[in-house]
Amino acid sequence: MAFEEIGALRRVWSTVTPDWNALDLAGRLQQRFSLSFWDALLIATGVQAGARRLYSEDFGGCRTIESLEIVNPFEEA
Repeated sequence: MAFEEIGALRRVWSTVTPDWNALDLAGRLQQRFSLSFWDALLIATGVQAGARRLYSEDFGGCRTIESLEIVNPFEEA
C-alpha cells in the first residue's frame, strides 16, 4: 500500500517546505530562466535544501541552475 511505503521513506528522507527565501529565489529564477512558477519553486527549494541533483524529464537535457544539476534520467549522458 502507498501509505506503508511513504511511512518507510519517512524514516530515511527529510522533507523541505519552501519559506520566504525560497519564494524570493523562485521569483528570480522564474524571470532569469523563463521557468513556470512551479518549476522555479521546485528548483529554489532544492537549492535551499542543499540538494546537488534533481532528476526530471521536464527540463530538457542536463543543465545546472544555481548549484542544482538537473538531469533527465531518460536521456543518455
